[in-house]
Amino acid sequence: METTAPPSLLAELETAIAGGSNDRRAEMLRQITDLFIETAPRVTDAQTGVFDDVFEQLTREIEQKAMLELSERMSAIENAPDRLIRRLAEDDSIEISGPVLARSDRLEEEDLVAIARSKSQAHLAAIAERSELGEQVTGVLVERGDMAVARKVASNTGARFTEGSLRNLIDRASDDGDLAHAVARRRELPPAMFRSLLARATDQVRKRLLDTAQPGTAKVINKILAEVSHDVESKTAPKREYTAAKRAVTELQKQGGLTAPGLMQLAKAMKLTETVVALSQMTGVSVEVIDRFLDDPSDDPILILCKAIDLDWPTSLAVLSAKLGTAQLRESRADDANKKYRKLSTYSAQRVLRFWQAREKPRVKSASSSFEGRFAATSG
Repeated sequence: METTAPPSLLAELETAIAGGSNDRRAEMLRQITDLFIETAPRVTDAQTGVFDDVFEQLTREIEQKAMLELSERMSAIENAPDRLIRRLAEDDSIEISGPVLARSDRLEEEDLVAIARSKSQAHLAAIAERSELGEQVTGVLVERGDMAVARKVASNTGARFTEGSLRNLIDRASDDGDLAHAVARRRELPPAMFRSLLARATDQVRKRLLDTAQPGTAKVINKILAEVSHDVESKTAPKREYTAAKRAVTELQKQGGLTAPGLMQLAKAMKLTETVVALSQMTGVSVEVIDRFLDDPSDDPILILCKAIDLDWPTSLAVLSAKLGTAQLRESRADDANKKYRKLSTYSAQRVLRFWQAREKPRVKSASSSFEGRFAATSG
C-alpha cells in the first residue's frame, strides 16, 4: 500500500517551502510530522527517505519551539528519518537535541561517540540516560564527562563498561560518595576492583557505602576494610628521599629561580621530590607534611597549597600531574580539579595553610588531610 500525502497538503508544502512565513512553515512541519507518525508502522525505507528530504527543507529556517516539538515527537519513533534524527541530535541546543540523544533508537553507536567527543556536558548527560549504552560510548562519557555525567552513567543499569572505564570510575569515586555508591552496585564490578574502591575511598565515602549497604554486603565491606587496614599497618611505605632535592632547590633559589615559573618547570619535568621541596619553600609547609599529601587519594591538599600562594591554574595543574605521576591528566579529572580550584578562595586556602604550617612534627593521616581539603573547598 502506497503512503502518499494528500494533493492539497503537497500544494501547501510547496508554498510553505517556497516562501511562507515562520508560522506557516511551523504548521506545515506539524502536519507532515502528524502524517509520518500516523503512517510510520507501514512506510517503506524509500518513503522514509522522501519524508527525510521534506523535513530537511522545512527545518532549515524554523523557530526553536517547533524544533523542540519535532524532537520530542520523533525521539520515540522506531523508524524515524535517519538524517533528521542526526540533525536534531547534533544541535547545539540541548533542549532540541536532548530528547533524541536520550531516547532515539535510530542513533548508531558511532553517532553517539562523535557527539560525546565534541558536544557539551549537557549533551553527555542526555546520552548517559539512554536505556542501553555500548562500551565505546561509556568510555567517552567516563573520560570527558564531569562528575554529574559520571554519576549518571555509573547508575545506568543498561550501560556496559570496559575494565579501563571501571578503573577510571573507581579513581574518580575516591572522594565522591554518590559515585562510589553507584559503582559499588554494578554487578559486573570484579571483586578486586571493589576492594580497590574501598581501599582508595575516604572515610566519608566508606561510611556512605556502609550506611546504604544490605547487612550481608556491609559484612563483606567491613571484612575488606579490616584487611586493607592490616595491609597498610604491616607494610612500611617506601620513603621518598629529599636530600638531593633540597640541594637542587637551594641552588635554584640562589639563582633566583624559586618562582612560579620555576616550580612549573620542575613539575613538568616530573621532578617530584624537587617539586615538593620547592612547594615547601614557597608555602612554609614542611616537606614531611607535603610528602604525606602525595599518598592522599584526594587532590584537595595539593590544590589548597597552590591556591594559598595564588598560583595560576596551568602551574597548579602541572604540580597535580607531577603528584599523580602523569604528564597529562585525563580530561575529566582535570576539569573536576579545575572546578574545585576556581571555587576555592585564596582566603580559605590560607586558613588551612596556617594550620599546616603550625605542625612542627606532623602526623597527618590521609583521611584528616582529605577532610581539611574538603572543608576549605566548600567554605570558599
